[in-house]
Amino acid sequence: MPKGDWTATVKFSSEFQAGNEEFSLALLQDKDQWIAARFYVGTKYGWDRLLGVGLWRHRAAEPPVHWEGWMSLGTDSASTDWNKFVSDNKLTPPIYLRLQRAGHDFFASSRLESSEPDAWVTLNKIAELHVSGDLVLGFAQASQGTGQTQAKEEWVKIEIP
Repeated sequence: MPKGDWTATVKFSSEFQAGNEEFSLALLQDKDQWIAARFYVGTKYGWDRLLGVGLWRHRAAEPPVHWEGWMSLGTDSASTDWNKFVSDNKLTPPIYLRLQRAGHDFFASSRLESSEPDAWVTLNKIAELHVSGDLVLGFAQASQGTGQTQAKEEWVKIEIP
């Protein structure tokens, strides 16, 4: 990654078959030190279906620090069919996920392509004095069912102001 300030954005799509998936864009120094922007679908407290964006920092021998925010689509009862939630809220691919560095501060943002171009959900910053590493993408699915989800990365863009 470049020295100084930068913005990394990934455009991806997924069908969210299980309703419990996570896509990450991270600056990875090693398995014990990283900062990640996350986009996820799932449940909160076992009853709300939601779309979330998160900003996580992990350092060796310390508990992870994180901020979370919810997309403006709202929530729906878990008793409602997941596919109906997706279609009712126009959760259509693609999705944008952004990790931004400004000085020692990191920010996570996300938006749906179907939303307004400036309608980013942006989280509070996490400060990190010493961080370096490689930009990595990750995808995870947690499900007790048989649904299998695939994610397609369309592009990754790194911008320097």
